[in-house]
Amino acid sequence: MEQVNKLPDRLGQFIGIVFAMVVANSFAMYSTLILHPENSPLGFVGLLAVYVTIISSWVRYNQKASKYPYRENGWGWFRLGGDFLIVGLYAYLLFSLTAVQQDGNLARYLWGFTIIFFVYILVGVLRIKEHSTRKASNTRRLVFFFSVFFVTAATYQLILPVFYPTVWEGVNWIFLIVPPALNLLFTKEWWRER
Repeated sequence: MEQVNKLPDRLGQFIGIVFAMVVANSFAMYSTLILHPENSPLGFVGLLAVYVTIISSWVRYNQKASKYPYRENGWGWFRLGGDFLIVGLYAYLLFSLTAVQQDGNLARYLWGFTIIFFVYILVGVLRIKEHSTRKASNTRRLVFFFSVFFVTAATYQLILPVFYPTVWEGVNWIFLIVPPALNLLFTKEWWRER
């Protein structure tokens, strides 16, 4: 059996530290919203949605990283970079909630989820290449969910001028709930497949 060199586990652990820093900084950034959700119910629910996404991603990441550790090859290094990019995108997603609080615009929030799922696809392909097995990632499912997120964000952008500002809040609540619902469905499918 061929000996495969792995990247140091500390690199994967560092991703966990960065995950924690992103979430901890958001607690400070959104302390007023967390303590007074009544000031921006839309922003508060959006914040909860992002936290659910980050936590479910962290669980999936840890399971995948233990089953498919980073290998000491080009694919492993690229995948590590992709995982760091995902954490950076979670920070972007958290920062996008500022716009939701200010003017109720969910565009950055919705496109943030779309971009994250696109990077999930890239990281999944890198994991497949790195470990030479299609079992390392279900890219079909990732493409499906990316497509649904893309259609959701694009639809929002198209109807934005039609509904703003008359029935904007009702439309926003519908679009605010779609990403966490899709993410929970994605996690449920992932959990069944594990």
